Amino acid sequence: MEERQVTVDGKTFRLDEPFIVMGTQNPIESYGTFPLPEAQLDRFFMKLGMGYMDREQEISLMGRKDSKDIIDSLSPVIESEDTKQALKEISEVTVSADVKDYLMSIIDATRNVAADASGVSTRGTLSLYKAACITAAMAGRNYVIPEDIKKEAIPVLAHRMVIVSDSHKDPARIIERILTETKVPLETL
Repeated sequence: MEERQVTVDGKTFRLDEPFIVMGTQNPIESYGTFPLPEAQLDRFFMKLGMGYMDREQEISLMGRKDSKDIIDSLSPVIESEDTKQALKEISEVTVSADVKDYLMSIIDATRNVAADASGVSTRGTLSLYKAACITAAMAGRNYVIPEDIKKEAIPVLAHRMVIVSDSHKDPARIIERILTETKVPLETL
């Protein structure tokens, strides 16, 4: 991902900017699948859960065309130049020292939460920072507020926390608790 290239059948291809890599995760205990090591999980920007479709949606899939036919008929909803412009706007978003300190307080709390969980890496810190900047830009702001960090904390951080014992703790719930316990900076006038 970071190398901006892919290798298929021994042949390497450079990826044009911008590009995105998406992965899917099979259900637990699917035959022939294995959990990714922590170092590989940490490379994913965020983890999103889609849940199940409702009954009517799933029934509608039964008579639908083959997915290859659907993919072949798709057309872009955004042009490459629009994406590049959005990335430029995101890079111009600012984060105050107080908000950076708030973000680091959350990260530090993940590292000190308990003996049975590993904390978030520096890559996770940078991913939460970037996600908060994206959220601010999508809201039409050129600055990050604490709510941007709160909104992105679970999808960006939870998959990076590894429970190292058999405690059955849920990383998302740990992050939620950290968010409620971490002092939010107040705007100074």
